[in-house]
Amino acid sequence: MTTDVDTNIKGSIDHVRLLLTQRIGSERMELWFQGTEQWWQESDVVHIVFENEFLSDCVRSFCLADLRAAVQEGMGIGTRVVVEFDPSAASKKPAEPGLAIHLPSLEHRDRVDNVGSADGLPNKGGACSPLRSSESMRTRISVQSPDRTQQDLAPKAIPGGPRASESVYRGGESNRTTTPWTENRAGMRVDHWAEFIDGDSNRMAKTAAEMVLERPGSLTPLFIHGPCGVGKTHLIRGMSEQLRGRHQMRRVIYLTAEQFTIDFTDSARGSGFASFRKKYRDVDAMLIDDIQFFVGKGATLIELRNTVDNLIRSNRQVVLAGDRSLSELSGIGSELHARIAGGMICSMEPLDEECRVKLLDRLCQKNQVIVKRSTLETLVRLTSGDARLQHGLAFRMLTAQRSSGRALEESELIACCQDLLRASQPIVRMTDIEKAVCDIFGLEPKSLQAKSKVKTISQPRMLAMFLARKYTRAAYSEIGTYFGNRQHSTVISAQKKVEDWLESNQSMDHNRGSISVRDMLRNLEATLQVG
Repeated sequence: MTTDVDTNIKGSIDHVRLLLTQRIGSERMELWFQGTEQWWQESDVVHIVFENEFLSDCVRSFCLADLRAAVQEGMGIGTRVVVEFDPSAASKKPAEPGLAIHLPSLEHRDRVDNVGSADGLPNKGGACSPLRSSESMRTRISVQSPDRTQQDLAPKAIPGGPRASESVYRGGESNRTTTPWTENRAGMRVDHWAEFIDGDSNRMAKTAAEMVLERPGSLTPLFIHGPCGVGKTHLIRGMSEQLRGRHQMRRVIYLTAEQFTIDFTDSARGSGFASFRKKYRDVDAMLIDDIQFFVGKGATLIELRNTVDNLIRSNRQVVLAGDRSLSELSGIGSELHARIAGGMICSMEPLDEECRVKLLDRLCQKNQVIVKRSTLETLVRLTSGDARLQHGLAFRMLTAQRSSGRALEESELIACCQDLLRASQPIVRMTDIEKAVCDIFGLEPKSLQAKSKVKTISQPRMLAMFLARKYTRAAYSEIGTYFGNRQHSTVISAQKKVEDWLESNQSMDHNRGSISVRDMLRNLEATLQVG
C-alpha cells in the first residue's frame, strides 16, 4: 500500500474525528476517545479498537449514532462502523511514527463486536460480513506514537472539511501534552482561562480558582455563585481546560446539572448504574454548572451527594457553580448542603465598570471595530453588569460600521445601540418591584398592599419600599400610598430599617430558608436588572 494511500486514509480518519467532535462536543470527545484507541479501515468498514472495555461500552451506549453519522459524512454514505474491544491493542501499536500495515489474526476478528454496523449481523458461523476475509488488508491508524512531536499531533486540514483542531488528539501515555483550549460552535479555538477578565467583581472567585489549579484536590468542593452573565461558566470552563493542560489530567468532566440528571435518568431506565457511577466517580476532577437545577430532584441529589463524597474522600477536585447563594439552595438537601459548606464558597458580582470596559474593548479589537476609548467608557456607563450585553454591543457596532463602510462617531454608535442600552437599564415601576418581591418570597400578588403586619409580610414590604425609593422617582408619599395607603413616615422608617439590616449583615427568613438581607437585595436587583 503506497504512502499516498496511507496519508489519504489518515486524513479521512482525522476528518471523521473532527466531525464527531462537532457533534458530541470536545468534552465528551476527550472523555471517551482518550488517544489509546486504534482506528482501522477495511474496505467500506471503519473499526475502532479500544483497549478499555468501559470506554468501548460508553461509545456504543452514548454516541454510536453520532459516530456513524460522522463516518458517513466524512468517508461517504454506506461506510459502516464497528466498535471493538481488544485488551491487547496497546501492545500492537507500531514502534515508529506514522501508519503501519497489519493483518489481524482470525482469533481477533472472531471477537469483533459488530454493533456499529448498519446491516452486518453475525452469521451462523460467528463471522459477520464477507468483507472480513483473510485476503483483505487492514490499515491501522495509530492515534499516538511515543516519538511524535506536538506538531505531528495536530491533524491536517481536510480540503472542504471543518477547521483542524489540535485539541482532537489527546496523546498516549508517553506524551500526554494537551492544549488549554476548546472549540466553539464555529470551530474557533477559545482559551477560556486566558480570556477571563478579572476585577473587583470577581477577584475572590478567580483567586480561589488559581488556588485550585495550583494544587487540585486541596480546595474541594469549590462553589461559585452569582447572577446570570457574570462569567461563572466561562471561569469553570477555563478551569477544566487548565486541569487538562497544566496538570495533564485526562479524566476531567465538565457538564451542566441538567446533563448529569439526564444521564442519571437514562441509567435508571437502562441497564443500571454501574457504568454511570464508574463514569463520574473514576475521574480526576468534576465540574458541574447550574446546580440550582438539582433542587427538588431527590434521587438525583442522593446520587450526586454520594458521587461528591466519593471524590472528596479520594482528594479529587469538585467544582460547582450556581445562580444563587448556598443559603438559597436549601432544596438540595442538608447532607449535600453541608458538604458544599465545608469547602470554599465564592460569589461573583455583576461586572464592574472597569471589567466592562476591558471586555468591550477586547471584543471590538477582535471584531475589528474602530472605536475610541472614550466612546467605550460612555457606552459602558449606560449598561448593566451582564457580560452578554457587551457581546451584543460589539456585534451591533460591527454591523453598523460595515453597513456604513467607515468608522462611526460616538453619537452614531450610541444611536445604533440605543435599544440595547435602553433594555439594559429598564424603567423600574413599583408593580415590577412588588412582583419580584412576591415571587422570591412566595407571597400572593397584592399581599404587600394588605394591612397585615405579620413578619412574613412586613419584612418583604420594607424591602419593596427600600427598592422603590432607590430605583424609582416616586416620592415617599407615593410609595406609602401604593403599599397599602401608609404614611410617608412609614416609608422613611422602612428605608432606615433596611439600611440597619445591611450594616449589621442580618438575615431574614423566606420560603427557601434563611438568607442575608444583602444577598436578598442582590437577587432582587438581578431580577429587576438594576444595580
